[in-house]
Amino acid sequence: MSLLTRWTLNDQAGFPSLFREMDSLFRGVEPKAYDNTMKLFSPDADIVEKENAFEVKVDLPGTKPEEIQVKLEGDTLTVSVERKQEKTDEKANYLRTERSYGLFARSFVLPQSVVGTSPEASYEHGVLTLTLPKREDTKPKTVQVKVLAK
Repeated sequence: MSLLTRWTLNDQAGFPSLFREMDSLFRGVEPKAYDNTMKLFSPDADIVEKENAFEVKVDLPGTKPEEIQVKLEGDTLTVSVERKQEKTDEKANYLRTERSYGLFARSFVLPQSVVGTSPEASYEHGVLTLTLPKREDTKPKTVQVKVLAK
């Protein structure tokens, strides 16, 4: 009898039972047992390499542009923001509070081909977009080939 079983991405038979087990594990936990000030706020980010630059997109919903700090030191890009807790109404009957608050910082190590002196930043619809140009000597070069007729 073999102890190893071949598994492929299309074979998802084991996942539904795993998810059911995880759900049952957390089902009895009271919402008040969580302290939202202690939860880790780590927004999603995408990094895309383009021909002339790297583009970093970070989801920061509910953040004002003036609250966002971007620092580029050497090959490390750091995005930080502090999300402050809204004042709550003592009389309100909150059924659930899940949003995280506090200081958040996320760092990315960038390739040596990034020019650190001219990054650009924009913020629209809760998404911070950073464009970091590549050094000229690392950009792809196109060479025109001449065909000689004989």
